[in-house]
Amino acid sequence: MESRLLARMRRFRVSGIDRRPHPTQPVRLSFAQQRLWFLEQLAPGGVEYSMPFAFRASGRLDVAALESAFSGLVRRHEVLRTRFVVGADQDPVQVVEDPWAVRARIVDLTDRGAEAAEAAGLEVLAEEAARPFDLTSGRLLRLVVVRLASDAHLMAVTMHHIVADGWSTGILAKELPELYAACMAGREAQLAELPIQYADYAMWQRDQLQGEDLERQLAYWRSALAGLVPLELPTDRPRPPVRSGRGSAVDFTVPGETTAALHALAQREGATLFMLLLALFKMVLGKWSGQDDVTVGVPIAGRNRVEVEELIGFFVNTLVLRSQTFDDPRFDEFLRRVKGATLSAYEHQDMPFERLVEDLAPTRDLSRTPLVQAVFALQNATETAWQLPGVRIDPLPSETKVEKFDVTMVLSESQGGLEGSLTYSNDLFDRETVERMAGYFRTLLSAVVADPAARLGELHAVVVGQRGWVGPPAGAAGRSARPDPGEGPDQDEVEYVAPRSPVERTIAGIWGDVLDVARVGVHDNFFLLGGHSLMAARITSQLSQELGFEVTVRTLFEAQTVENLAGVLAAEHFARIRNRFGIPTPTAGD
Repeated sequence: MESRLLARMRRFRVSGIDRRPHPTQPVRLSFAQQRLWFLEQLAPGGVEYSMPFAFRASGRLDVAALESAFSGLVRRHEVLRTRFVVGADQDPVQVVEDPWAVRARIVDLTDRGAEAAEAAGLEVLAEEAARPFDLTSGRLLRLVVVRLASDAHLMAVTMHHIVADGWSTGILAKELPELYAACMAGREAQLAELPIQYADYAMWQRDQLQGEDLERQLAYWRSALAGLVPLELPTDRPRPPVRSGRGSAVDFTVPGETTAALHALAQREGATLFMLLLALFKMVLGKWSGQDDVTVGVPIAGRNRVEVEELIGFFVNTLVLRSQTFDDPRFDEFLRRVKGATLSAYEHQDMPFERLVEDLAPTRDLSRTPLVQAVFALQNATETAWQLPGVRIDPLPSETKVEKFDVTMVLSESQGGLEGSLTYSNDLFDRETVERMAGYFRTLLSAVVADPAARLGELHAVVVGQRGWVGPPAGAAGRSARPDPGEGPDQDEVEYVAPRSPVERTIAGIWGDVLDVARVGVHDNFFLLGGHSLMAARITSQLSQELGFEVTVRTLFEAQTVENLAGVLAAEHFARIRNRFGIPTPTAGD
């Protein structure tokens, strides 16, 4: 569906992305990059946004040619040689470095038996996937080759999401064979020159999203998401204060006969299969949570300009699609609502998710992602295969599952029907619970095909009648025991209390300068004052300089008022604070 929408939009859209005039100068990050940079500051050393790919290579693999091919990619795509650092104004910037030669880490296991070498090689790949990146290094691509025999290898290619996305892997898989073959033949690779580089796009995006266009986009999303509440799926365990990112997946299939019927139903209703499946997923979430106002995140490629189609880089955007079912509509009517919301969202897709979070400023909570807690995607099954001349490349399944949200459903079409995967947070759910959720979804598909004019409540009754009780096991944790930060008073209702200690005065002063607020009291909340992630990075940087020790972004997220932040810092760094402000050491008589 997305490809058809993009084709339609390109006919009316003039792009005009030019090369930046000073290629060696630092450039601000794109909005998507900025969010990943911030998340790295929030939880340094994580692998939640690493992109590991593992392969089995059968045949005579020329490792030197492979290194040369990846080095060619680094020369061709500036983003693969970009460092992400803090600029002079304390905002993150990207700095493009000279091309660097990619060198594979080679692990030779040919002295072991076949089974032992295989097991050890897979362990090497797992360890590689768990290695974090340093965003300041400029080397956010790694290559590992495990030699099992002269004609048998395992390979791992790992990139950080800040320099690549799913579309990028298709570009890499397309260009790598030509670069490899060119090295083997001693010739120049036959690849068309890129019109721009990623940093050009980042600069253009910043310049473009302002003024009337920004206000038009914001007006739509503010209206569409007014009064948004988080999705509260009943859980098997209380929601932890901080997400771990650990996940697992339940795989399932939808028979070809049911898939064909879904296609026919979507066509009759003037919708797409994507819209139909999204509507059904929202029904499951609504039933599971007991909410009739459900929001789902939908990732889109974000490449609606022709100049960026062949660039490796991070362009993905997330659309926030909301549906309400207070009136228990018929399914065909509900599908029309989902269709309308989807088309409207695509017409306003230039608003980066990260910018939307800043504007709407939902209460920050490290236990859940902002705006959306569930994600849905329908993938194109015809993905570009990784191949090299004279070598057979077979992908290996990833043993490491990461879940950035509460649940994510990904479906793809195959010759036999639909293949689905429901990934879930291990912090919240047991596998048995998610298996029931996937089973409920599959049964709901058949019920809708049989009677698309039925009301949603009637369809749910049919499914429950067939499957029996549905939902988490009795005694499930339900809502988090952690208080909802959004349940406190509005900022306007907070009584002003002046800062009392040197630390409180320092914090309040810096907050006031960065947030442009004349008076900051000890009970004021950073985010309710208008703060957002980038401001949080600036504030913690200034506090670290002023106090003489590191103040992390995570600390600010966990202690969001002046009083709480001062208390946490005083408890953790009492001696340094006492020395910094000349506070006398208490005596026995005090």
